[in-house]
Amino acid sequence: GGGANMTIDSVTSLGLIGANATITLSNGLYYSFRTLNPPANSSAVLAVLKTSALPVTVTRSSQSPVVPRTNDTVAMYIALGASKSPEEHIFVRWTTNSFATAAFVEASGSGASFSATIPPMPNATTVIYYVLSSTVTPAGGLNGGNADALTLNLDSNSGSNYSYSVSPMPWPGGA
Repeated sequence: GGGANMTIDSVTSLGLIGANATITLSNGLYYSFRTLNPPANSSAVLAVLKTSALPVTVTRSSQSPVVPRTNDTVAMYIALGASKSPEEHIFVRWTTNSFATAAFVEASGSGASFSATIPPMPNATTVIYYVLSSTVTPAGGLNGGNADALTLNLDSNSGSNYSYSVSPMPWPGGA
């Protein structure tokens, strides 16, 4: 007895002492369990995400422009492995300070084709980003502290993340 009650589409912290956790499930739905490796002497974190279909795979297929300039909005094109369930949201999570802080931009689209945009950045800014899916939105509590636990699938370029550096605009009339 005395365990944690699991909340669907949220993060639950499980204590250091081996107590049971309880969860209420419904038939006909898919549940994805995400656990994070806790640091020594810390509580484990567990998230349970519910969808009405198998979670889709996400792939960052391209970026435009490839070499952005200071006035360019940058589009990320995202391919899904299938049409997503209504509960799934597709995001680009991006940062300019190595994820000390980050922003989430929700992608829009239909079927298996989605896209999201990152606003123009100052010259010489390096933007690092990856694509993820989740059942939780920033308005529903998704943030930098729990994004890893609340991710269904991601494309992080095999763990290296994607990045680009902003180039200066050429002088008018110049090459």
